[in-house]
Amino acid sequence: MAMAKPYDTTPNRLLSLPRARTRPDPYRKKACAACARSKAKCDHSRPTCSRCGLRSIECQYGATPSQRAFPAPDTGPGSIETSHPSSGRDDGPGAHLESIPHPNLTPTPAKTRELPSAPHLPSPESSSTPNVHHLVSLQDELLPLPTPGRISFRWLATMLPPPLPKAKHFSPLAIHICKRFLRTLPLRLVSRDPPPFIHSTQLSPTPCEPLANAMTITRMWYERVAGSEDLVSRTIASEMESIVRRRELYDAATSLAAFQSYLILAILSYLHISNDTITLDTLLNLQSLSDRAISTSGLICRPSIPGSHLAVSHTAYIHAEALRRSIFLACVFDDVYNTEMGLPIFVAEDLGRLPAPGPRGLWGATSEEWPAVWDQHARNWDNTTTAGAPRSRSRSGSRTDVNDDVDVHVDVGSLEPGLLLHELWSGESSPAWQARFDRWLSEADEYGMWIFTVCELAGNGRASGA
Repeated sequence: MAMAKPYDTTPNRLLSLPRARTRPDPYRKKACAACARSKAKCDHSRPTCSRCGLRSIECQYGATPSQRAFPAPDTGPGSIETSHPSSGRDDGPGAHLESIPHPNLTPTPAKTRELPSAPHLPSPESSSTPNVHHLVSLQDELLPLPTPGRISFRWLATMLPPPLPKAKHFSPLAIHICKRFLRTLPLRLVSRDPPPFIHSTQLSPTPCEPLANAMTITRMWYERVAGSEDLVSRTIASEMESIVRRRELYDAATSLAAFQSYLILAILSYLHISNDTITLDTLLNLQSLSDRAISTSGLICRPSIPGSHLAVSHTAYIHAEALRRSIFLACVFDDVYNTEMGLPIFVAEDLGRLPAPGPRGLWGATSEEWPAVWDQHARNWDNTTTAGAPRSRSRSGSRTDVNDDVDVHVDVGSLEPGLLLHELWSGESSPAWQARFDRWLSEADEYGMWIFTVCELAGNGRASGA
């Protein structure tokens, strides 16, 4: 007798096989618990079978293999949802961001509760080597600000009734020096030489989406063909609008990147394309993005053990330092714009209790070098700690909710070792202050030297006798 020809197992052939020959899924065909107990026929309807529905009783089915192997995810506070049932419709680019898998953003099970529950935007590129700056949880490592919006009040001071914050003045020379420095920042970004307010770890191995887009658009401007300026300008405006529109979706690392990207694009528009491309709304959006970046993380590293030399987290320090540098830079850009528009500008007393720009050794240290570099930095400042730093002198008639010299609401003794920003214009002349200032200046990188120069040229530093 001839042997029966086996079934063809190609996909097309399988579709035409008799139903009786396919193996049923035992888990889909299993009766619900109530029908099984009553030994009644179950029609297997999900989530409730007809019999349970008629009797208004609970209908439960046995667990599938995948459910038994992997318990249901914890959706409580601090957890991250990784899937949502499909609704069959598209609610826009930000509607299902939590369900987008990405190798750079998926936490390990042991770290899930340490990560913020804010949704993550996908990176424009994928990489097998994740950027640790994207993964770090910063809420526990940085000191929070209860009212981050207070730092932005000075930017709105011209809209407030008197008394106003302490005014300052930018001479034409100060404006020229500030603009020459600001103009170089977009070019450095596309040259893969990070500007001094963006850390190299933010760009390697792949940057967050806002920074990646800013790099691409900035390159478009520098490599444009004659006659395409209007196209690039519209692209910049569109990206800036997109950043503002999506700002509430960003986590800590992406909020910082979004703030920096918006600042870079604003500088590119104002100093390379046309002054008319920047308006008051641009500055208000810049303020809003800085508030978002502050509220999702913090501005000052929390010491592991107060008074010890134990290094703070390298990633937390880089994030806080990059955010502070970005805020200082945004304030200078705001001052340049307001001066050229004939508007008053004010001393950044609301930022005075923040650390001044950190030393080049800390900013440039690798993760392997970090513990030793931090230990040396802390020891160098042992005899000139922030606890002994001079405080800003209060002024009668000042608006206390704007000019409070402890506006950041933190214990001075818990600050990072180093100079405080207000010491650059405090008018202090004691030997202790001179020793602190000399140490800071000897360790400063190009960004710190620029901030020092701006303070002097603005009439707030030692040269002005303020």
